[in-house]
Amino acid sequence: MSLTLTRTERRILLTVAEQPDAEGRRARAILLLADGASYRDVCATLGCHADFVYRWRVRFEAERIDGLRTRPSRPYHNGDDMAARVRKQIEQAPPDGMARWTSRTLGRALNLPHTAVARILKREGYAMSRAVPWRGATGIADGDTADLRARLEPIWEKLLEFGAADVDAALGYALGAFGDLVNAHDGYWLGAVRVGDPDDPLGGWRPRAFRDLPAEHERESTFRRFRRDTDRTEIDESTLLLVRDAGQFRALRLQGVMPPAWFESPYFDNMYGWQDIVDAIIVVAPVGTDAESYWGWHRHKNQGSFTDIDRDRLAAAVRGIGWIHRRLMLSYGLLAADTPLTPSERRVLRLLLTDLSEKEVADRLELGVRTTHHHATTIYRKFGVRGRTGLMALWLGEGLNSSNPG
Repeated sequence: MSLTLTRTERRILLTVAEQPDAEGRRARAILLLADGASYRDVCATLGCHADFVYRWRVRFEAERIDGLRTRPSRPYHNGDDMAARVRKQIEQAPPDGMARWTSRTLGRALNLPHTAVARILKREGYAMSRAVPWRGATGIADGDTADLRARLEPIWEKLLEFGAADVDAALGYALGAFGDLVNAHDGYWLGAVRVGDPDDPLGGWRPRAFRDLPAEHERESTFRRFRRDTDRTEIDESTLLLVRDAGQFRALRLQGVMPPAWFESPYFDNMYGWQDIVDAIIVVAPVGTDAESYWGWHRHKNQGSFTDIDRDRLAAAVRGIGWIHRRLMLSYGLLAADTPLTPSERRVLRLLLTDLSEKEVADRLELGVRTTHHHATTIYRKFGVRGRTGLMALWLGEGLNSSNPG
């Protein structure tokens, strides 16, 4: 018999399921059971034993969400002096011009085991990040950092309320809310994948999906021109700059990195000038090894240029929504699918991630049942899963391979 979840419990479990730790795995098991999966299906999807599924189901039925939490254990004692040394070192510039400290670089600098440093960082509140930002690497002052976080946290909380089927709505909200932080009401998202020859000028990276705010046909034509530019032998220097550090989280402001002469070039006029755009901020977040999530915002002539503080604010905002990047790439078939999804397949996919039956999906989209089933089986084949249980598992972080997208 399947579990019954309240809407609040499902929302909390979907959030916890994004985590790569033990609690995230337990949440994924409960969600699969609640969606009607058998013990055998859950074990096959998560790669676990039936005893694991049974134990956490029993605990969930007895204690609900609290039953899935890891029981507190004896704390690891690093010593106040060791923690103080780590905190002091974080305030210093990282080695070799690096913008961020890692547990390994901190360990080498302090002659400490990197595992001990990692435990201190986790205890100090850096558990959700693989690297610790050096304060000197941002133009945001300490007071402004606290104010920015106070403004970002309600936005991040709101984004957590969007379900797996509402990724487009979540994207529209994020573009608008983040843009408001820097007085930019003109944003876009672009999904890029590594599909070509790694020896070409762009290292094989190509744009494959695009969404803007507000949606305009003219902007879509700009995206098509950009796609054509990436397939040419002569690539514009701004595009080369965007992919130069592929695989790393990065943010740049065009007025801060491009020479003045570039803003007088035909390329600039073709891509930006005709829309009266004078500056842009682009933030890029890697999603696996062969996909990247691009976020951009524009300033027009009547607004003036961005500042470095604007760039750092948007970088902080985009860095905090890793689950959105993943779901966006999945929803366009750019992360795990053999080939990108068609618009019709994306509409069916959005409803397959709900509790609607295929017949109800067909009725909602005003399609025939056979047509809907054909789209569903095509989607399952593209993602390499057997059905809706495997599809949902991808959205919850299980079963994703690193093969190149088509």
